[in-house]
Amino acid sequence: FTLSTFSNANASLISVDSSFGIDTITRDTSSGLEWLDPIESLALTYNYVAGQFGSGQEFEGFRHATRSEVQTLFTNAGLNLFFGDPNNNYFGGVNQNAQPFIDLLNLLGGSLTTNPVPNPGARIHGFTSTIITDGGSHSGLFAPVISIGQSIDSPDLLGSISATGLSSGQYGSDVGHWL
Repeated sequence: FTLSTFSNANASLISVDSSFGIDTITRDTSSGLEWLDPIESLALTYNYVAGQFGSGQEFEGFRHATRSEVQTLFTNAGLNLFFGDPNNNYFGGVNQNAQPFIDLLNLLGGSLTTNPVPNPGARIHGFTSTIITDGGSHSGLFAPVISIGQSIDSPDLLGSISATGLSSGQYGSDVGHWL
């Protein structure tokens, strides 16, 4: 049993073991939710994962999180966000202090890209159950992204939040699921 923790003034996030392996669940003691690290569900469609929630199946006991639940996790992790309209495909902002983003990325299984945390380009991207409609190319299942980057004006690392809409049949080698 491995126990890793991250705390801020409002919440404690704890990494625990699961049937998926060591440190594959992040427990948010403030919300009471347990999150399967998105890296454990990479390159799978929403339809496939949602079809694996039943007894004896790969993701038994899990479900896709809502946009609101993911926002709460981000807030409890100390990410400084600007939330927009619930149907807006983009929410968030750039935080000048990347450390809360680095801490959360490390807790949630590290990077879903070839750039390891805390290097620029490290990110986690995943499906939620929330459907967004903006009338444009970003309609679909809400898929938040947390990432680490750098400004061309400064060598300092920055944390950011963004999101897009994905179709239920879409997948990518760097896209997991918020379960």
